Amino acid sequence: MLKLELMKTSPFKNNYIKRLEYSFVLTLAGIISIFYLFPRGEIILSKVANLELPAMVVIEIPRTIQKKLKKTPRPTKPAIPVAAEDIELLDELTIDYKDIVRDGPVLDEGIVAVAIPDRQPRQLVEVVPEEIDEEISGVIVLALKVGVDGSILEHKVVKNSTNNACLQKILQAAYRSRWEPALFRGKTIEFWIEKTYIIN
Repeated sequence: MLKLELMKTSPFKNNYIKRLEYSFVLTLAGIISIFYLFPRGEIILSKVANLELPAMVVIEIPRTIQKKLKKTPRPTKPAIPVAAEDIELLDELTIDYKDIVRDGPVLDEGIVAVAIPDRQPRQLVEVVPEEIDEEISGVIVLALKVGVDGSILEHKVVKNSTNNACLQKILQAAYRSRWEPALFRGKTIEFWIEKTYIIN
């Protein structure tokens, strides 16, 4: 008990407290003097530039329904509207130009000058042949005799690189076609012409 009272009344403890108080007063005085010696300047706030942002306007787009367009069907191959009559076809012959009408003068060495008509036959209506197999391709060359009424009177096959079935369809179409007859010296005459059909 006596020892505790001696510690409380120790001069060392009193000196420590006084020194702590002195140091606190000196520190506070130093801080105050600093504020007086170096006054605080004005704080300049940096101005923020006004940014012009683009305005976005939302437009309500009406909802639409996209309908699928129907594909247009491929056109069918034209067919002959009327069934062709049975035609008696001749055998394939090599054209003999002796059958062509010649009324011109006889030249040297037996050459006969063929008179050129004032107007050759001109096709008015061409009948499309019936549907031909797609695998068939070739050329058919016909010599056709056009009558005075514009119809085909006779034919001769000059060239045929297809088959017989294809040839008959071409002949049926050729016989059903109509021509403007040839005109010679003001009169319509029969005249041979050559027509080529290309199948591909």
